[in-house]
Amino acid sequence: MEKWSELISSLRAKGVDFEIGMDNEEIEKIEKIYKIRFPLALKEFYSYGLPVSYSFVNWRDLSKENIENNKLRIQAPVKGIKESLNDVDWNEEYWEKEPKDTEERNKKILEHLNQAPRLIPIYSHRYISELELTPNPVISVVGSDIIYYGETLFSYLQYEFKLKEKKVEYYKKKKNFIPFWSEIM
Repeated sequence: MEKWSELISSLRAKGVDFEIGMDNEEIEKIEKIYKIRFPLALKEFYSYGLPVSYSFVNWRDLSKENIENNKLRIQAPVKGIKESLNDVDWNEEYWEKEPKDTEERNKKILEHLNQAPRLIPIYSHRYISELELTPNPVISVVGSDIIYYGETLFSYLQYEFKLKEKKVEYYKKKKNFIPFWSEIM
């Protein structure tokens, strides 16, 4: 798809370094190492080029240290929720009535978290769900502070690197639903 080539050229102009794209075999190997599934949009993007600048995930570097670092980044959203359970907004629209007992409340949040789809790190603390959503939004996750950052991987990269201006109303619009993660926004 020409759009990915054009986007990569624009990102290079903004100083993002890229290595050659990954083929299906390499993507499958990485998915196996990390026990994750890249959604189609991420596979497409990575097939055109792999961003390796600071804050991007370098999936190609298979050194023990880098694999451990990438695993920590994959685990960070879940760890962040577990460390900030008392700050998680309870959502009665999707869940039952909020328990009055804090311990019971936190137990219920963890039950919902255990059902959540894994999030794949893209850049810094920006993630995309491994689910095949159409469109598949990119979210920012820091502890229990979660917001939408792009309706798609493509638009997210445009916004993040100032190739396109994001309007303030963007944050208020309902985006595609990511189980658990959208429920606590």
